[in-house]
Amino acid sequence: MKIGPHDIDRNTLIIAEIGVNHEGDFALARQMIEEAAEAGAHAVKFQTYFASKNVYLSNAIDEERFQRTIGFEFSFDQFRELKALADEKGVIFLSTPFDLDSLDVIDELCPAIKIASGDLTFHPLLKKAAEKSKPIFLSTGMAGEEEIAAALQVIEEASSKPLADTVVLLHCVSSYPCPDEHANLETMLWLNERFGVRAGYSDHTLGIFSAMTAIAMGAQVVEKHFTYRKEDQTFRDHAISADKTDMTELVENANRIKLVRGSVQKQRNEIEADNAIAMRRSLGAMNALKQGDVLTEQHITFLRPASGIPTADFEKVLGSRIARDLERGSILVQEDLEQ
Repeated sequence: MKIGPHDIDRNTLIIAEIGVNHEGDFALARQMIEEAAEAGAHAVKFQTYFASKNVYLSNAIDEERFQRTIGFEFSFDQFRELKALADEKGVIFLSTPFDLDSLDVIDELCPAIKIASGDLTFHPLLKKAAEKSKPIFLSTGMAGEEEIAAALQVIEEASSKPLADTVVLLHCVSSYPCPDEHANLETMLWLNERFGVRAGYSDHTLGIFSAMTAIAMGAQVVEKHFTYRKEDQTFRDHAISADKTDMTELVENANRIKLVRGSVQKQRNEIEADNAIAMRRSLGAMNALKQGDVLTEQHITFLRPASGIPTADFEKVLGSRIARDLERGSILVQEDLEQ
């Protein structure tokens, strides 16, 4: 599956989740795109919503949160400008739509659609996303098996492509921060096996260890919150975010993990050839032997290197006569035995 130019079947897609860590500061949003690109992230991701149009968050529940959310809102033109900057810096531009109108904005700007955990049960959004015929990253925080299955059914029925070619399920624990003991990364593997779709991880733990572990376990997409500064912040998402230094380390380790995982190859590697002789064994003389001696088990030991008669031939040589005198500890070769 390709997300823009990136093939997630070959390399884990690492997303720097800027979200609303810009807190409405457009210049800061631009700065974070630049820093994410410098760190080597493959994609940056924002959040797109129109709370001011009363299509995302109720103002009757928490007026303070409502006003703050509006303050973090960007216009369509601003998202276009951020997309252009991401293109210039060589990173994929993504954003999570939080309402039906925002989804149309995202469709124009993004090669894939990310659905947040909170909207896994927002079936009208899932249906409209599936109708766009683009890859869908679906976070599964707070969801049980039945809710995930129901969401996938909505997508499958609305999409023009097979589910396996449409959806990447992201294991996620919707806690900020998520304690290590609740990360349960094995769930990511279960999602892949249970639903037959690609799987990844959306990380809310502190630090980058869980994200690196997910990559080592085979995550095809890893999303990590990203910020310009973790310290001395009041907005909670900064604390669970990676900064530029963290993201650089995450990308570097992801590349090394891919290198060491390699491919399935259970045959001798060419770089093992010399060690196969030095570290394996031959049949050897347990004691000095004279020409004409008949070999018994008491005459034979097993010695490195494997330059002589293989140890697998032990029983075959029993009863053979020695063709020449041998010192104790000699490696036995075929010429040492009468033919």
